[in-house]
Formats: sequence, C-alpha cells, structure tokens
Amino acid sequence: MADERPLLMIVEHDVGLQKQMRWCLDRYELVFAPDRESAITKLRRYEPAVVLLDIDLPSAAHGSNAGFATFGDIVAFAPATRVVVLADPDDRSRALRAVAMGAHDVVARPFVAATLDTILQRAFALADLEREAHELEARRIAPVPLEGLLTRDPRMLDICRQIERFATVDVPVLLNGESGTGKETLARALHRLSSRRHAGFVAIDCAAFPEALSRVGPFADASDASGGAPPTPSASDDAAPWGTLFLDDVGELPPPLQARLARHLDRDAGGHARRRDGARTDVRVVCATRRDLRELVAQGRFRADLLDRLGETVVALPPLRERHGDAALLAHALARRTAERHRRRCPTLAEDAVDAIARHRWPGNVRQLSACVERAVVVTERATIHARDLRLAPGDDEAVLPNLRQARDEAERRAVLAVMARVDGNVARAASLLGISRPTLYGLLSRFGLR
Repeated sequence: MADERPLLMIVEHDVGLQKQMRWCLDRYELVFAPDRESAITKLRRYEPAVVLLDIDLPSAAHGSNAGFATFGDIVAFAPATRVVVLADPDDRSRALRAVAMGAHDVVARPFVAATLDTILQRAFALADLEREAHELEARRIAPVPLEGLLTRDPRMLDICRQIERFATVDVPVLLNGESGTGKETLARALHRLSSRRHAGFVAIDCAAFPEALSRVGPFADASDASGGAPPTPSASDDAAPWGTLFLDDVGELPPPLQARLARHLDRDAGGHARRRDGARTDVRVVCATRRDLRELVAQGRFRADLLDRLGETVVALPPLRERHGDAALLAHALARRTAERHRRRCPTLAEDAVDAIARHRWPGNVRQLSACVERAVVVTERATIHARDLRLAPGDDEAVLPNLRQARDEAERRAVLAVMARVDGNVARAASLLGISRPTLYGLLSRFGLR
C-alpha cells in the first residue's frame, strides 16, 4: 500500500535536530530542506500542507539569518501552506515577527516531542478543513450557465458571465460564431437578464427576410408610410414598449437597410435611437454573424460606420469541437429531452456512441448534434444507442482521445519546453522552477528528445 502518512516538510540546517525529528515525528512522511534554496525547490515539488521552519536558519552566503526570507518565499509560493516556526525562547521579537507574518504557531527550541506533535496534528487538521471549505465555496459560487445553455467548457462559462454583465449595459451586442453555436440562445438569455425582459423579443433572419426589418416598428421610416400617412402609434410613441431586436446574419443585410440601421443606431442625449422623422424609439439591438464583418467592410459589402456601432461589445463563440467535453454532455441531455418530447423511455448512450460523439468535429455544431441525437433516439428501438445508430459521416473525426499517460506526457513536454526557453537552457534553474531534481529533468529531456 502507498504511504498514507501526511507529508511534513522541515526546513532545518542542524543535522542533530534532523535526526531527532526523524525519531520523534515518525507518524509523518518527512522531507528535509537544509537551506532556503532547497526549501523553495522542495516546496514547489511536494506542495506540503504544513512546513516546520527553523526561523534561525543561516544564510549560506554571509552567515546572516535567512529564516524570515524563507518564510516569505513560502507565503509567496504557497500561501495556503501552514507554517509552524521553531524559535529561540529568549528572542521574543522573532516569535512576534513570525506570528505577524502568519505563522500557525511558534514552538520553543529545544522542543518537547509530544507538544510539537500535537501542534503539527492541529495544523494538518486545520489545513484539511481550509481545503475542504475552499472546495465547498468554489462549488457554491461556480458559474452557472444561462438558461437554455448547457456547458462545462471554461470559455463558454466565461461567455455566460460576459452576457450577464452586458445585460445591464444598454448597448448593441454582436455575437460572432459559426452556424449552430447558439447565438440566438445567448441573445434570448441577454434579453431575459436585461431590464427589457417584460417587453418583446423580435428575431429577424437578415439573410432570409431582410425586407422584414423595414416593417419592424422602431426601424420603420416615416417616409415609408403610404400617401404620407403618419407612422403607427407603436412606431412613433416615445413610450413604445420595445424590448430587444435580434438581427441574425446581419452581414447579409442589403446596403439600404444597413444605412437605415446605422442611422437608427445613432444615439441622442437620452440614449434612444432617433428616427428620421425625429421620433425617439427605445430598442436594444443584438446582432449575430458567422462572417468576418471586417473582411466584408474591406470588400465594400458592409458599412464601416455600422460595424463601428455594432462592435461596441463583441462576443466570440467557440465552435462545439473546441468546447472540451461539451459534445458528450449535450448528447446525454438532448437524448433525455427528445425522449420526453416523444413520450418514450430515454435510451442509454453506449460507451462507443459517447466516444464517437466526443471525437466527431461537428461542423454544424450544436444544431447538427441535436439533429443527430434526435434521429437516433426516434429511430432506435433498442434501450441502448450505439455508434452505428448515430450514422456519423466517416473522415470527420478527431484523433483517438489520448489516455491519461499520453496526456500527462504531452503536458510535461510542453512545460519543459516553456521553462527551458524561459531560463535559456539553464538546467538548474529550470529544475527549480519545475519543482523537480536535475536528474529528473535530464531524464525528461532525454525522453522527449530535447537533449
């Protein structure tokens, strides 16, 4: 069985005290560091929960005390680590200074073994409680995806937080991402979280129905009214209850409507769009595009001034293939939702099906995944869905997922490359920063062909 004793790091230069500690602290797995430099290296390598530090540690350079400098290093590199200080009982000032720096406790030297052991046990117990409390707090305040959005990907969770912040700021928002990445879902979430949630949400596909924009109240031009008739009350009334206008595929908007949209996005002092007839409207515009609008501007197909107005707040949505773990997560949820909608028992996704879903690149993103899973749930009569039931096109899969050893090797290779580049090939410094010994680093360099 693996050694389950708690790891205690001891920073002590006195060989006699080291031997005494080995004898009386046998309940712990002991790691000794005789000086400041080795203490830093071993602190980064072992990440101990508790450190026993001789505050009268001498410096190898000029004989002066290095204990407080080492204490400062521990606080800087591992602020959660609890430090128990060994100090001379006649030097009260050092003990007070150690406490001020955050020492868990101060033990007089020469120490009583039973007393030191009790203090260390309490330090480990409190370190465990603090770690558990931090984990509970992290789970409590963990970001929750917006309604209608299911994700565990850090980038998407960050986008959720952006949408929550942007909902309180009444400016246009541009959602940029491939088809099927959930742009309308985020637009609706933005509307629900805003002060306009009790008003209307109007969605228009600029590629399919661009002419519909000219009939939407806030953007209906008074000059369009037949026979010079005045605009409808909903278009002219300053108190019109307009909420959010979502313009999908805004890059496909015809030039005349681009000009009208740019004009109505000009703001007056009151923060409202102003129609050409002078009437004010109150609507928030959220746009979505899968195109590079700057490229369209360079081609003369999109107005630069309109892009300036829409580009105040841009949210870039990553494709599903870049959202780590989301495809499999969504597949399970989509299978349950489809089964509930069709009032049938939800089939289980077999391991080979989940693996195929995780490896597929999904060029159509969530929309394609949804259609694939729904078809499999409806067509399959068995209680389990296998990879063959998904009918995924071959040649569009990612490489086979690495196992943990392969993933670890790749992470180690990248870390070694990055640190060696930073220290300009200095193996000693690189080993210290990586928290490993020089022989271990030489072994890694040889294994990865980096010698």
